[in-house]
Amino acid sequence: MLILERRGATREESDLALWLTLPGSAPLRGRTLDLSASGVLARVDRPALLQPGQTLDANLAFDPDDTDPRAAEPLRARVTRSFGFGEVQHVALSFDRPVGRGQTPSTRRAG
Repeated sequence: MLILERRGATREESDLALWLTLPGSAPLRGRTLDLSASGVLARVDRPALLQPGQTLDANLAFDPDDTDPRAAEPLRARVTRSFGFGEVQHVALSFDRPVGRGQTPSTRRAG
């Protein structure tokens, strides 16, 4: 399902594994809720106190069957919105560079 917005890129509903890593911190596990070439809305399954303006690395599993995105090439991102509901935090991120449609695990690092 496509969600049309007044954004530079169309967002699509998604449910992909991701890890968010702030400098000097342990990675936070989450799932995408929607994804576009310029950003993502994600759910982190524990309150992490991510704040607008923070910069972090986002590793996304672009293959829905991949549940461990840690080996994926990290995307530099900035927190644009953050809001919580109980034990869950939702965070909107803006990527530093566009993500190409059809990006796949072939962008993964060896290791």
